[in-house]
Amino acid sequence: MKKYVVLLLVLPGLLFTRCAEDTLPFYSGGESVYFENKEINFSFGFSTVMDSVIRVPVIATGPVVDRDRYFLVAYDSISGEEGTHFDPLPARGIFPAGQSRGYVPVRLLRVPGENEIRRVEMRLVAGDDFSLNLPFKFAGGDTTDVTRFTLNYSSAFTQPRGWMDMLYGYFSIAKYIVVCEITGKDESYWKQLPSFTSMPLAPAISTYINSKILAGREHALRDPGNTDPRDKGFMTMRGISSTYGQYVTIPDDWAPANE
Repeated sequence: MKKYVVLLLVLPGLLFTRCAEDTLPFYSGGESVYFENKEINFSFGFSTVMDSVIRVPVIATGPVVDRDRYFLVAYDSISGEEGTHFDPLPARGIFPAGQSRGYVPVRLLRVPGENEIRRVEMRLVAGDDFSLNLPFKFAGGDTTDVTRFTLNYSSAFTQPRGWMDMLYGYFSIAKYIVVCEITGKDESYWKQLPSFTSMPLAPAISTYINSKILAGREHALRDPGNTDPRDKGFMTMRGISSTYGQYVTIPDDWAPANE
């Protein structure tokens, strides 16, 4: 499942807002290209997707034409490994026909369990369609090189604000995915603060997870994100309030889930 991201993020789940005071120096004409912003911070957060295409936004000056136009990019610094953290990085971006806004498509790959922040630093290169006549912009007294851009990204999987331990027990990646499947709720639901509509979900979740434990060790759900030693690496509802459901304990004679 691919997810095309065109919004600029400064923190997982927060939108970047451009400062209205940012200005470009006087420009007298011609076709030039520059990055709309100098940085994007992206995290896979609590979504369940395993890849995401970031469209790094770029702006062109001069007349709009009725054909696709391309611009060149180069990379000054890259952390992460091709094929593991990202697909091959493109050598050019595109302005679709009739558009003065284009993009560089960068496909990122999620690495489960990895929380390290990685970086891709790119810069624009003059080519047949565009020059680099606008190297700087000014914001708040600072000068920014608009031919250079940094993409910071992370596979971090964070607990959504719609998840309350008292309703669903402890949080983990494996459990979150199971809960999404059981309830049919996607990430847009879990972004919201919990409400009374969330309460009926808890008994259904606990019933399902507990039924797997009661069916025996071979049926119990494994959960490497459950760090409570009493659960031995299995998924439980430990932490749920008795008001909203129950949890079944892991039998003492069970071997750990990874054995």
